[in-house]
Amino acid sequence: MHRKPLSDVLLQQTSGSYTTLLALVIGAITILYVYKRKLGRPHPPRSIRGSDSASTRQQLPKKDVDLDVLTKLRRKHFVGSKICCVWDVFFSDGQWLCDGKAKDILSWFASRLDVYLMCRISDQNEKKLILNQLKGIDGLQRHKILFCTTSKGYEAFTRQISPTILVTHDSFQAMFLSGILPYIILVGEYVSSKSNVYSISSIAQIEYDKDV
Repeated sequence: MHRKPLSDVLLQQTSGSYTTLLALVIGAITILYVYKRKLGRPHPPRSIRGSDSASTRQQLPKKDVDLDVLTKLRRKHFVGSKICCVWDVFFSDGQWLCDGKAKDILSWFASRLDVYLMCRISDQNEKKLILNQLKGIDGLQRHKILFCTTSKGYEAFTRQISPTILVTHDSFQAMFLSGILPYIILVGEYVSSKSNVYSISSIAQIEYDKDV
């Protein structure tokens, strides 16, 4: 039997080993390439149920432009919300304004909203007069009847309380605070260009349901 030279045998074995090694290397590179392609491929965004509606809600304005603040008050949109009211829009010259309707409106506010009544006085006698007039109004808390001696006091109270609604007769105060308060009702013959300042000629224009 003819035997191959030792050098031929070794060369044949070495060639087989190189072939096997090369095949393994190529296979590994191919697997790595495919794996990297899968990692780099962008995944389509997952559909989250209700995401469209959530996005729509975020695009809605904070204020409902279809309803003015008086309509929202009448429909009880602000139940429990803070409201700062200037005493002078309800009471003047020793009597309740609008033939007493102003007192009814203040009582209605106190029964549904968190009322802070701001009163400007010149002395303690005036303070006593106001407190006597406010007796019997349910829901109006004594510590939320606030007194000051200057118009600046109204501004300071309002800034500190940060109400949802301010009812005032001071147009300068209304314009100044319109940038930080959601809603302002300006009582008097004024015209405002601010979308969140609603002008009325008297407090009697605020409609309310007496039976509710």
